[in-house]
Amino acid sequence: ACRIALPTVSKLLKSLTRAGLLVSVRGVCGGYHLARDPRQISVLDVIAALEGPLG
Repeated sequence: ACRIALPTVSKLLKSLTRAGLLVSVRGVCGGYHLARDPRQISVLDVIAALEGPLG
């Protein structure tokens, strides 16, 4: 298991949500889920969401 600090995980999830890759749901049954079919999300999409556009 990777021991990633909670603030780091929070930052990653927020970045992925802002990029439209995740959807956040508030409340008791809340959490995160993919915004679209995983087959439509490339590694480049994830890298761009976390590091900024390449090129």
